[in-house]
Amino acid sequence: MELGPGHIAERGHQSRINDSTEHFLGSLGELQGVMPVADHILHQLELFHNTLSLRIIPCQLRNVASSLTRDPVLMQYLFRFAEHYDIPNTDLISFKKRADLLDKLKEKDGDAVVVITALFDAFIKADRIQNDKEKYDKARLLWDSEHAAAEKEKVDAEILLIKFCKANSIPVGGLTLKA
Repeated sequence: MELGPGHIAERGHQSRINDSTEHFLGSLGELQGVMPVADHILHQLELFHNTLSLRIIPCQLRNVASSLTRDPVLMQYLFRFAEHYDIPNTDLISFKKRADLLDKLKEKDGDAVVVITALFDAFIKADRIQNDKEKYDKARLLWDSEHAAAEKEKVDAEILLIKFCKANSIPVGGLTLKA
């Protein structure tokens, strides 16, 4: 058996545990798990590194969450509008190619396009601000105010959407609201 630095640290740690437990427990002390000192130090360094990178992780998770939730939800509203105004072949239209559907919707009802575009713009702006890590780190007060304003814009756009849907009997959240 070849000895190295890991074995020395491990042996030193084991001897403290084994000497004290073997005296009271006999051979049962050998069943106790042993964490070498080197692994413990590496674990602490890993925790320290992870703590420093915690600011990066939420930003990355927000990017993933945004791309997974925003596009389908916003497109769902656009699809409801298209269905309400009898616009065919909307199944294959993606978030990036929504302009074609918006043009068709504009032919049917210009106000609907204004409402849905305000919703898209508010969510896109809020996402852009949410993911501006540089401003978040360097100018937090400015970021906070922009973020709050963008969130208010989102709420205002959602209220406008609900009012429009209610006035035009378009289902919202599975319900058709009556004016």
